[in-house]
Amino acid sequence: DGTSWTDAFGDIASALAAVTATKNEIWVCGTVECPNTLMPLTPPADVVIRGGFSADEDALEDRDPDVSKRATIDFKDQGGPLKLAIPSGRKVSIERLNVVHGAENGIYKTDAGELYVADSTIECNGLYAAYAQGRGVNLAGSGSTATFTNCLFAGNAVCQPIGHTGTLNGGAIYASGLGCLRLIDSLFLTNGVAVTSSRPGPAPYGYGGAAVYATGAKVVASGCAFRGNVATAHNSGTTGAVRLVGAGCAGSSFVNCVFDIDEDRVFATPFSFSAPQCVRSVSRPSAQASAPS
Repeated sequence: DGTSWTDAFGDIASALAAVTATKNEIWVCGTVECPNTLMPLTPPADVVIRGGFSADEDALEDRDPDVSKRATIDFKDQGGPLKLAIPSGRKVSIERLNVVHGAENGIYKTDAGELYVADSTIECNGLYAAYAQGRGVNLAGSGSTATFTNCLFAGNAVCQPIGHTGTLNGGAIYASGLGCLRLIDSLFLTNGVAVTSSRPGPAPYGYGGAAVYATGAKVVASGCAFRGNVATAHNSGTTGAVRLVGAGCAGSSFVNCVFDIDEDRVFATPFSFSAPQCVRSVSRPSAQASAPS
């Protein structure tokens, strides 16, 4: 029933289904394989999903404080994503978790509640899906907030030739209509829509924002690094690393951030926005952000 390590659930779906207003923490140890599609979690209360356990702790204080020790949810390129339908006034927190190999996305959040992710990695999701916005994380919910701090987004990309008119925006993160997306001390590494079209010439489809694509959502980033995020098939104006679209992005800022070898292979720019008021400041300091240890 999930009340002790001896009686722990063997899969993440059962743990999510068991969440109640009073049983609202999920502790994860080791690697949990999940090659199945998950039902969405609609939390009845604030929920915390924690990794980094060794299956011998009786209290949170017994867990190794080293944040580099994380648990893994592996969707095996077949299952996922971790679906979170967070109501207004509710919050789901995720910490010290690796979310990898989601068939389309790693994490998929909807509704008006808050998502907070810390000390985690979102890696190699959506590699074989034909259609998926936000291979790493897809975020929606009018006026909601999402925060990622000390996280690594790596290798969330399309890796197969395609020949359709679908949209594949946002390799690491796709955010639509959020009140604010906050990115703090995080690394975006080799994400993208690095896909070749089966049709001749550059693919005239919606491939943009290899790391982050935000539409109608303010993005506030600090201390982040964007490296090797590439878009090779695109519409006019798409970018290698970041793409901001719509008036809702007004007030976005990227402070003490590094853009390094991020590439749009037609327009040769790592960053673009649909209106000048969308971005207040972009800084490129000599200090280099790094992956979470």
